[in-house]
Amino acid sequence: MKLAILGTGSVGLTLASRLVGLGHDVMLGTRNAAETSVRNTKDNYGGPSFMEWHALNLRVKLGNFSQAA
Repeated sequence: MKLAILGTGSVGLTLASRLVGLGHDVMLGTRNAAETSVRNTKDNYGGPSFMEWHALNLRVKLGNFSQAA
């Protein structure tokens, strides 16, 4: 199943990694995909940066909101 998650916060990343693990085709939507893809600061809870997270979850696609929808 193809699924889109709007947002790249901790909830969106958790859902995306779990859904990809279950075999779904997942795309995360964000305002600016180029900016998000190089974000290297830890999240507000001390979790990994988006770059670190995405390196472990390469099957999750990233695009802007309209691409995800």
